[in-house]
Amino acid sequence: MPALPANMNIINEKGKHLPFAKVCGILSIYSKFGEVTFIVKHGFPLYIDLNGNNCTVFGGGEYAADKAETLLKFGAKVTVISPSLCERLLRMDADRTIRYIPRKYYRGDCTTSVLCVAATDDDAVNIAIATESKAKNIPVHVSHPAAFGNFLFPEAILTEHVQISLVSDGDTARLKDLRDRIQTIVAEYEE
Repeated sequence: MPALPANMNIINEKGKHLPFAKVCGILSIYSKFGEVTFIVKHGFPLYIDLNGNNCTVFGGGEYAADKAETLLKFGAKVTVISPSLCERLLRMDADRTIRYIPRKYYRGDCTTSVLCVAATDDDAVNIAIATESKAKNIPVHVSHPAAFGNFLFPEAILTEHVQISLVSDGDTARLKDLRDRIQTIVAEYEE
């Protein structure tokens, strides 16, 4: 096993350094990019089958569009509830890849979902969506305030033989860059 690079600190949420063995699967990727410090939160990586199941995205902005696109990759039936939509969501609605309900959130909107995303521009509404979802044992991702969600929405890499998911505590630009770099490595692996 290679030695821990001197320019990398891996700590858990309590500030304790983690043994190299716990994170060796990702070190070779990170070690190429200079000094990196990241905190490992011990969320359980659960893969669930969304194929043909209803997932509801609340909000009509770019963040909601990102989440809808990812859910569609996994075969989900995506319902978007929002008074208005960004251009990407408008295209998805026009192509009938999503079901669009043009209104605000109402209590009960989460009932038929296997997963919800609260991505409105109103924190109080996002918290209400999270509260309803949790009461009904429905996983919910909250854009802000993120602490009200009960799962992190991953950046996903899907190929015929490999599925990789990445999560971050907030730096989405760096996470997307890392996803793209890993995707290049995986493409080389599958050749």
